[in-house]
Amino acid sequence: MSKRTLIAISADKHSGSSLGLINGTFELQDGGSYTPSPLQKIIWKQYEECLDFIKLERKNSRLIWIENGDPCEGIHHQSTQLVSARVDEHEQIASDILDYSFQKVGMTKGDLAYMTAGTDEHGGNGSQSENRLAEDFNYFIPQYSKESKKPNRYTWDRLLLKINGVLLDIAHHGGSVGKRAWTSENGMRNLIKSFYLQSLEDKTELPRYWVRSHLHQYVYSGIYSGKHGSIEGFVTPSFQFKTGYAYKFAGHQLSDIGMLIIGIEEDGHCWHKCIMANYQQDKIQVI
Repeated sequence: MSKRTLIAISADKHSGSSLGLINGTFELQDGGSYTPSPLQKIIWKQYEECLDFIKLERKNSRLIWIENGDPCEGIHHQSTQLVSARVDEHEQIASDILDYSFQKVGMTKGDLAYMTAGTDEHGGNGSQSENRLAEDFNYFIPQYSKESKKPNRYTWDRLLLKINGVLLDIAHHGGSVGKRAWTSENGMRNLIKSFYLQSLEDKTELPRYWVRSHLHQYVYSGIYSGKHGSIEGFVTPSFQFKTGYAYKFAGHQLSDIGMLIIGIEEDGHCWHKCIMANYQQDKIQVI
């Protein structure tokens, strides 16, 4: 039965990073504690703004929460920008955030959540952190073993959801962001057109929304329409400021901080909104 549905797509929290998302002071297993930096407080303020919007907008609606990869930072590339050198503490920070989030937005019976597979460097081979994290919550929908009919995996490499007749194609990897301000959308426009034509070639159903993450930039392709239908593509923002490792690849670009939200009405009419922060990561040195 059709029901007005709100889809919240949160990605790249990188909890456990000293530049990732964290909810207040975190008590470490050795008895010490970690206090969020001023930058992390900016990220959390933006996250709260997103939750406030979801809580207000989801009234009289079903809520579907998509955790679209890399909820944890993990231990990788010899990074020193970590809250802790323990992966299980990264997972606990992420779990605390999800627990807080689900309570605040009023997750209830009938609401659903999905966890997509992120990057191995962050979640471990086979998205182990994502699997452990999702398994802790009743809302996350697992994949089932055909033989035992029991859950055997809590992450999805590619998630295809059809809601009120509207198909969404969601995954962590696969988007494109141009390296210049005036070309940032070009790659996504070309990807969307290519996917449209590939869908015709493969005789598969064309998704209305094609959503990817991983690049920490918000990019919207615009609408591509043809006789086969219409498709829009997105790369979602993140909840991590640029790390020292990321500066080596795109030091001139700020990370986009925020969340993509899609609404689908009972009749299939759909809309989208991206809530993002304005901030300055690098301070000007006046001499």
